[in-house]
Formats: sequence, structure tokens, C-alpha cells
Amino acid sequence: MFQISRGLRSALRILVGLIWIFSAFCFLLLTRIPVLLPWLAVLPDWLARIAISFVVSPGFIILSCILVALSSLLLWHRFSNKWATIFAILIPFLLFIGTVLFGDIDTQGTQRYVTDAAQRGDVRSTREQILIRGGSLNQVRALIYVGTNVNVRDPQGRSALYWAGWAGGRPEKLSYCFKQGLNLMEGH
Repeated sequence: MFQISRGLRSALRILVGLIWIFSAFCFLLLTRIPVLLPWLAVLPDWLARIAISFVVSPGFIILSCILVALSSLLLWHRFSNKWATIFAILIPFLLFIGTVLFGDIDTQGTQRYVTDAAQRGDVRSTREQILIRGGSLNQVRALIYVGTNVNVRDPQGRSALYWAGWAGGRPEKLSYCFKQGLNLMEGH
């Protein structure tokens, strides 16, 4: 059986914590807009205002990363060394996979429209900007269900139709938006 010193074990635990912080930071930074905010935005207005303001704040990311790092320290108290090592490797790996699958690198600079509205606590504008940027069909349905205007435009004048076309377009999402009153000429 391989034995490691107490100092090396402590150093490895700190390293695992730092790796978990980094992976959680990447995950939260790149997935909070396309994954988390659309679902928070469809909550009742008073709750959505609180939730979205909190999620876009830097404090949320910092607090979440600290909690993730602290949870990594619990591994060696709850599991055997073998299982703790497996989880220590598996959790950051899954976070990175989630980041790659669901993350959104903002190449057009439009995330600021969502985050600016969310930081102001403006639920209606946040919902509208999320709808414009797209998302899954279920997210779009949920946003329209709570009364989000399908004909709204971002500050540069681009509509949901523009973004759906730019992002490769999903016919079922476009069809649903047209059924909900999306107007090609609105705003011109």
C-alpha cells in the first residue's frame, strides 16, 4: 500500500480545491446566461427580480466557487481515499463537459444586454433579451407563456428572428414564434 505524508495529502487537497474552483468558475461564467437565467426569468416577477439580480452578480460566482471548493474538502471525510480520488477527478471533468455542451461564448457581445437588464432588476427586459438571444424551444415557450413580447428587439435593432437565423435557426422554434405573433415587419 502506498502511503503519502500528511503535508503532501494536505497539498493535494488544496490543489483539488483549486481545480474545483476553476472548473466551477468556468461553468458558471459560461452557462449562467444560456442555462440558468431563462429558467429563473419565468418565475413570478417578484422572485425573478431577486433571483436574476443575484445570479448575474459577481458575488454569486465567487460564493458558488468557494462553496464548491469547500465541498471538495468533504470528500476525504465522507468517502474512502479511492472514492474520494474518483470524485475529485470526476466532478471537475463533468463541469468542464457541461461547460463545453451548454456554455455560450458571447461572440456578438450581446450577453451584456441580458446582464445589464438583470442587474437593474428589470425582469421584463431580461426576459425579452433572453428571448431574442434564443435558447431551447422549451425556454422560448416558457418566456412567451409569461407574457414576453416576441417582436421585441435588442438595443442594436436585432430581433429574435435575426438571432434564430444567425445561430443556424431551428424551424420548430421559428414556427412557434410565428404562431405567437412574430411579425417580420415590426420595428421597421
